[in-house]
Amino acid sequence: MSAQRNRGTPQDSRLSVSPPEAAYEELMQLLEQQLSRGDDPITRLSRNLSVRSVISTASSLAQQQLSSFQGSIHGFREIGAGYCGIVFEQPGAISVLKKAKYGQLTLWNDYLMQAHIYDQFAIARRLFANQEVPRITRPIYFTNADDDPTWWTENAGKFPPDHGVLQTPVLCLERIFPLPKPIRDELIDLFCPEPGRAGAKKAVGNRDCIIRLYLGRRRRNTSRPVKFFSLRNFSLHLDMAEQIQLDVGAFANEMAIGLALCHWRAKADCNDVEFVLGSAPTILNFAVTPEQVRSMPMDSTTRPEALHHNFEKRTAHLWMLDFDKCRNMAMTDEGIAQAVKAAEDNDPYFPKPHKTQPSDKMLWTTFSQAYIKASKTILDADDVAEGLQDGPEKFIRGWEEYRKLKLEKWTDVDK
Repeated sequence: MSAQRNRGTPQDSRLSVSPPEAAYEELMQLLEQQLSRGDDPITRLSRNLSVRSVISTASSLAQQQLSSFQGSIHGFREIGAGYCGIVFEQPGAISVLKKAKYGQLTLWNDYLMQAHIYDQFAIARRLFANQEVPRITRPIYFTNADDDPTWWTENAGKFPPDHGVLQTPVLCLERIFPLPKPIRDELIDLFCPEPGRAGAKKAVGNRDCIIRLYLGRRRRNTSRPVKFFSLRNFSLHLDMAEQIQLDVGAFANEMAIGLALCHWRAKADCNDVEFVLGSAPTILNFAVTPEQVRSMPMDSTTRPEALHHNFEKRTAHLWMLDFDKCRNMAMTDEGIAQAVKAAEDNDPYFPKPHKTQPSDKMLWTTFSQAYIKASKTILDADDVAEGLQDGPEKFIRGWEEYRKLKLEKWTDVDK
């Protein structure tokens, strides 16, 4: 569902153009007005976190301010951290910088695997033209101080003081944009204890709200007090997703397609890959794909600098990210066993087999059937050897057997 903002008054066109930071804040306010209109908080959250939701803002003021900050880059701001790197925002840009932590050597693998999987998803996306497919953050470039000292000469001073000294490798990626303020406030109102809500809404770090969607775990103890509430990498467990009436079946189907594409098209085990909810502009400032070119009028300009990202239409998406631990998957029984272990031992993004609650069992059925169906679609399109055709069923059976043994051996496994 989309919300359309009324066009601005004629006075809009006479307003002066604001600085880049003010332009960005104004656009975010326009989006937030759309997201906060009507309905109760749970209905708004369910609607606005839907991957089909598009939020529109079409005022002339917004168009003027869009042009005022395109290409503007100021100081870098830390917005998150992962196993191998720290992520920095470039205000006014649609990319982020992932700077390797000292001593970590896996950022290059993150770059290689992400570039490969991104390309494979782009090629195979046509197979699922009428279905939602997770997005992959597109890698833009990789740099290190030994090969590219000029980059550090130009950019070291833009990092916060404690990060600009160590000149570790940097990976530039497409940005996953955070979720807007009304969504953040509603998450806080629903899941943060009352004494901490006001502070949580004011916390600067909570502006960087990305949701980790855990369809394989429910909260164990909902009465335990929360000492520190953060929306950075916010964990939305299955019971919480059900509480806000998300269509968990649709998300399970989308995750299944993403996992199938990783396994049978990209031939990667998807080890430790994350699935998160974030937003994106509808037009990206990257080289266009052949499909996009075919949809354009003849003689259209496709020079990247001439394109622009469109904040007037923001869409919510399920994204896959962090491929630093991802490995190649052989198309053998050993490769399938490797993928089984990666799926079960990852954070609980996927629904799980052998759960006790009926709704959890149904969600596993939805996920496993969608995975097999998507995998068959990929294998049929690639005309693979006959011996691989039962690979998807082997993976699902292997996962069920692996988790069953895990449940028998350990008592603290989520059931």
